[in-house]
Amino acid sequence: MALQRYQAFYHVARSGSFSRAAEQIYVSQPALSHAVKKLEEEVGCALLLRHARGVALTAEGQILYDHLTQAYRWIEDGERQVRDMKRLAGGEVRIGASEALCRHYLLPYLARFHRDYPGIHLHVTNGTSRETMGLLHRGFIDFGLVNLPLPEDGDARVRVEPGPLLYDCFVVSPDKRGWKRGAVSLAEVAEEPLILLEPGSVTRDYIDGVFRNQGIALRPEIELGSLDLVVDFARQGLGVGVAVRNFIESDLRAHTLYEVMIEPPLPPRRMGLIRHPDEAPSVAVAAFLEGLRTTWTKDYP
Repeated sequence: MALQRYQAFYHVARSGSFSRAAEQIYVSQPALSHAVKKLEEEVGCALLLRHARGVALTAEGQILYDHLTQAYRWIEDGERQVRDMKRLAGGEVRIGASEALCRHYLLPYLARFHRDYPGIHLHVTNGTSRETMGLLHRGFIDFGLVNLPLPEDGDARVRVEPGPLLYDCFVVSPDKRGWKRGAVSLAEVAEEPLILLEPGSVTRDYIDGVFRNQGIALRPEIELGSLDLVVDFARQGLGVGVAVRNFIESDLRAHTLYEVMIEPPLPPRRMGLIRHPDEAPSVAVAAFLEGLRTTWTKDYP
């Protein structure tokens, strides 16, 4: 093979001797001599000048040797990076996640993983669950965290792994906590100024579907681009907002927000992990996912 001839030439040129090169790569001296000769025939010129004390490079041989030296450095660098990846001293993890899941669920684990493995580069792309699906299909991320259910759940190109339960709820500001006594119906909630996510998100589709199943048409007063903004607007007394109870437990305990009790309660849904079913994860990605799954033992992240 040509690669074997290049290897033979490189080691002879580097050591300056056929005999020393033969000892270094555990090949017989006649085999090395034959390989170099064949390479010279292929390139059409002499690469080495033989003399009593060893060999010297011709001008053409020097050019080839310089290029091979650079190639070997690249190979050695690649081997070093692979070793680093195997011991989690290097590599990268590319993640896609919606804003709420990224801020309230992913960020704490990201910080812990970065402290444990500072040599691994973490790339996070923020987008809706549908946008995250698109990033996965285009190969821009290794996996994504999304809100379920996705309309593309049946897509054979994506493996969906259900994660913790998410509990949607309606919230109001402290000055509106006496708005209703006891549990209220969805129809009563729909009569209030509603603060919802913009149309097109999985979470908005889910909320719309809950009301639609009750024969209720939603006419929100305010539509925003993130759940955190929805909560902020509700906290300021601008209406009834939809939030994920998992992410506002501290607000509820501090009484900066109050939950509106719904009868019947909103059914829970799940967050999910999506990735390609046929792609083997890198060592870094596998380690990240293994640790992430250990946080799924409880429904509240």
